[in-house]
Amino acid sequence: MIVPFCGEYLFHPVPLELSFGDCGYGCAYCFVRLNGSRVRHSAVGLANALGRARGRGDLTSVLLDDGYPVLVSNRSDFLSPRAWDGAARRGLAVMTEMGVRCAFQTKGGTRGRLEEAEGTLDYKAVWYWTLTTLDEGLSARLEPGAPGPAERLRCMEWLAGRGHSVYAGFNPYERTWHGGRGAEMARRAREAGAFGVLMQCLHLNSNQRKRMTAGEVGACGADAVGRAMRKRMCEGDLDYADSLMGACAAEGLPFFCYLGDGGTVLFDRYREVYGKVFPTIQDAGNRLAEGAGDERIVGFGGFWDALTARESPPRWGGDMRDYVASLNREMLYDQALSTRGIGFRGVARLMWRDLRMKAGPMFRREWAMLVGDDYLPVADADGDPLYLWRRRGGLPTVIPLGRLSEYSALSPETA
Repeated sequence: MIVPFCGEYLFHPVPLELSFGDCGYGCAYCFVRLNGSRVRHSAVGLANALGRARGRGDLTSVLLDDGYPVLVSNRSDFLSPRAWDGAARRGLAVMTEMGVRCAFQTKGGTRGRLEEAEGTLDYKAVWYWTLTTLDEGLSARLEPGAPGPAERLRCMEWLAGRGHSVYAGFNPYERTWHGGRGAEMARRAREAGAFGVLMQCLHLNSNQRKRMTAGEVGACGADAVGRAMRKRMCEGDLDYADSLMGACAAEGLPFFCYLGDGGTVLFDRYREVYGKVFPTIQDAGNRLAEGAGDERIVGFGGFWDALTARESPPRWGGDMRDYVASLNREMLYDQALSTRGIGFRGVARLMWRDLRMKAGPMFRREWAMLVGDDYLPVADADGDPLYLWRRRGGLPTVIPLGRLSEYSALSPETA
């Protein structure tokens, strides 16, 4: 079913998500399978749900009524034979008939399935294509049911030629999978018509690791799996991320990476194509970068104003429990925390306040939380932490106020 895209709030500009059943591609690193989840879907159920959704008042209905697009999909590949034949073919047609526009994430399928899917649409869409390696043999081991990288690049080029917006997802990226060809990946993506690149490193938790077979660990590489489980990236991985971002910049490709800094226009394409989108953490950085000066100390109010300068999420008075759980389930055990009625601003405020919440500013290298000698946050008059924002980052996650001069020309008195 169509559901709010809770786990990517402030990261992805599309606020709704739909997965058309398990895809069967069998990717060694698939977070859905490694989390022990299943994706079930019915095209008939989708048609019935969309027919009932208009004006119903729940959050999904509100977002659909407001004209927001739907991401297809984050948890399975709709162009796989199992998903396409099972529900996606009919489901995509139903959504087009009902005026629901989609953005797509895929590794592709046969050219015939892609052409059939594209022919179903009466609009031009944004298409994200996963590209994990250029090595056909390694791709076959990592993603045994999916098309190889050369076919994905050909499909990207075909879609771009049809007027669609396509970009590459080096997601996950792992330096051993690239085999020294990161710059070539960026070049090949550009030549295929990509307007940009999104990159995120391979990451695994202990429970996901336990579910991996020996063959999957072997395909990924035991060393890569071990590094993906670390809380902090090693210097070699950080250096590679910098080189990969540099390769994208050299090709003139806007990119987004949590480890990056500075502005990016990557997600602006969604705004141009669909009109209605959610703001992202990058919008806040872009807005601050438009102002004078290369650094400033920012409280939550200033962050929210920068974040929502171009558009704001709708007002919503319901329970935001699913958003909080998706960003950090541990917070739900806090008896003092109420998730009802806090709205999207309240969720963003939790992300601002708590370092455990993923996708918050501390995951970007241009932001750092200011702390006192006791390592408790330095707060503003509203009790919200203060952050140092710097146009060009490389900042640690937290900075003791007494050491601010090591990272900034601003003085502690500024805070």
